[in-house]
Amino acid sequence: MNKFLALTRVLLVSGSTPFTKNKASKIKGIFLYIILAIVFLPIEISIGAFSGVVYDAMKRINQEGMILVLTFTISCIIVLVFGILYVLSVFYFSKDIESLLPLPLNPMEILASKFSVTLIYEYLIELLFLVPILIVYGIKSGGGIAYYALSIIMFFTLPVIPLVIASVLAMILMRFTNIGKNKDRFKVISSMVLVVGVFGFNIYINKISASNSSPEQIQSLLSQGNNSLIVVVTTIFINAKIAALSMINLGSLKCFANLGIYLAMTLCSFLLFLLLAQGLYFKGVIGLNQSVTKHKKLTSDILEKGTISSSATKAIFIKELKLLFRTPIYFINCVLMNFLWPIFILFPIAIKPGGINEIKKLSLNFSNSASSGIAIAVFFAVSVIITALNFITSTSISREGQNVFFMKYIPISYKKQINAKMLSGILMSTIAVTLMLIVSIILIKPDLSLIIIAVLVSALGIIFASETGMLIDLYYPKLVWDNEQKAVKQNLNTIVNMVLCFVFSGITIFIVIKFNLQLISVVLFIIILFGLLDYILYFLLMTLGINQLKKLE
Repeated sequence: MNKFLALTRVLLVSGSTPFTKNKASKIKGIFLYIILAIVFLPIEISIGAFSGVVYDAMKRINQEGMILVLTFTISCIIVLVFGILYVLSVFYFSKDIESLLPLPLNPMEILASKFSVTLIYEYLIELLFLVPILIVYGIKSGGGIAYYALSIIMFFTLPVIPLVIASVLAMILMRFTNIGKNKDRFKVISSMVLVVGVFGFNIYINKISASNSSPEQIQSLLSQGNNSLIVVVTTIFINAKIAALSMINLGSLKCFANLGIYLAMTLCSFLLFLLLAQGLYFKGVIGLNQSVTKHKKLTSDILEKGTISSSATKAIFIKELKLLFRTPIYFINCVLMNFLWPIFILFPIAIKPGGINEIKKLSLNFSNSASSGIAIAVFFAVSVIITALNFITSTSISREGQNVFFMKYIPISYKKQINAKMLSGILMSTIAVTLMLIVSIILIKPDLSLIIIAVLVSALGIIFASETGMLIDLYYPKLVWDNEQKAVKQNLNTIVNMVLCFVFSGITIFIVIKFNLQLISVVLFIIILFGLLDYILYFLLMTLGINQLKKLE
């Protein structure tokens, strides 16, 4: 037991900064999670408010218990989907397994520790979705201490069975295929599948909520008792139904009976996991850290092509793009999102009944100069925020890691290196904003003059967010990391740049609306203010930024 706890702690410390012993890193990690909690707070409130409305509607027909069934079921689905990726990351793509195997550890201790670490990551997801609904349900139903005690039990035990299923599926996949050998490509493909799956599920939920948004319609749907989604899912995740029944029948013998069955199922599933994993995991993980590469015959054409000289800035620029596209973590977090923003922002609106007509009506308002000014200000703000959210420039130095000294030794000026790194971020952001603009043109059909203005102001916004991210990362780079994920996802510079860009975007829109600025005034305001800011920031990059780069070790 002591070895299990010690190993679990070591795995947590090596995988997440809030658990590290380094005081500075621990404070930064805790601060990062506090910022994320603040960012996700509106989502928590929205989920809680929606569940309150649904509870009131279903209480009238005495079916409020269906909330728990549906909530637990969706939680299991989320755990299953994310669980597969977490299992692959913790069990297979971490670099600790080769160090653990020679140690005097029982195989079950290694498996149980890795499973526990994965389970802790699932708890973070549950905090976002499950907790607000349980709290609202408890308040609405007048639940006492027993309810909240049972809720805590469900919170900690509900993810176990779907995570066991995810673990076994992942282990079978890795045991009997060689897909893990191409782990870089596998990470990218699996993440894209996850994004598509989550987005598809979101579209389905949006359709349901759009077509059944009133309490009366929700009552009519549930009173029919023929919701195929709930029937199928509760059959697959029988633990979700039994857990809900134990809470619905709180205080009765049925509660204890269902709770006993539920806990027994959970324990048995975990023991079954330990049994199956011993035969699947260790045989599938051996030699996994050896990647498969394709060998090409070196021909004179390839040699000539590879030795063609190019400008220093272009060489660094191409090197940055190759790094972003070839490294799975960078591709997923920095590149892929640039192509998804039009889908995430505009597509959910378009699929709603009458949504396209509502979007088209916006073009009728653009004949008004003030409305056009607001539209330009909003598009400018979107370009700033999209640039900040791709994390490219705000992690440009951090991504160098311990190889930052390479920037000092190559015969290329710091100015050219900074410009090349910033250009890679500007290019990706330009692609994202251009896609947004194309979709907007198709749906809204604005005048040509507005399109030209939107291109102009968005360019200023992209440059602004790219320069702020670059300057922040020059002063506070995260150079100490053992995997690429920490350089991006656990980098406070990305959060700081996001907040800064959100503030400037919000202030811009506020001023435009507050003073009822007309279109020409909005354009002049943005061009003068952010043109000046872009110039000042570039000057700072070429002076203070270069000096700061010289100091890095």
